[in-house]
Amino acid sequence: EPLLFRSSAAERPRFETIDDRRRLCTVLGTKGAAVRKGPEIDSAKVTVLDYLAVCAYTGRQAVTADGRRRVEIDAPVHGWMSLKFLGPEGYE
Repeated sequence: EPLLFRSSAAERPRFETIDDRRRLCTVLGTKGAAVRKGPEIDSAKVTVLDYLAVCAYTGRQAVTADGRRRVEIDAPVHGWMSLKFLGPEGYE
């Protein structure tokens, strides 16, 4: 099972690390989460997924030059997004 963490007692738990298996995840960023063409922050934006949207993690991960952790998704669109905005499927 994925490890979860909290920055504070009031914050919802989110993934700290997830394994390399394909799985469904929930967007927990209250303003949604940007999906980019590549893992780098300056990569072109594909779309923004809404809060509580379900997306499919492919099992591929990347760490950007500035240390940000990204994961690749392939549904509902293909692209890369920040790990900090994802949680387990069905988590609210």
